[in-house]
Amino acid sequence: MEVDDGPIVGTDESSLAAELARRYLRGATITDLGRQTGIDRRVIRRHLIDAGVSLPDRGARPNALAETLVERYQRGASIRSLADFAGCSYSTVRALLLDEGVTLRSRSGESGPPSRF
Repeated sequence: MEVDDGPIVGTDESSLAAELARRYLRGATITDLGRQTGIDRRVIRRHLIDAGVSLPDRGARPNALAETLVERYQRGASIRSLADFAGCSYSTVRALLLDEGVTLRSRSGESGPPSRF
């Protein structure tokens, strides 16, 4: 869910962190916030942490998230849309799906052997 309340201009660091946290807690992903503001996602993460937002560890993906991603992929969601949903990279979601034993669709949408690219 993308939450966009317009641009963030003329704010100090603490106000920026508070506004990013507000949008994040209302459902915007870090990717959404980066697109809305033009701020690098690493800087957004730092601002969110500074604002007291508890973020999931980037290296660890909870089982519930893995199950959700697998279920959504099997219902037809693209890897790119799942990456946006989870706030991580395409390659991270692809690797997670493969680790979960999912047979990836070809780029044409048909089931088949996983693409090498």
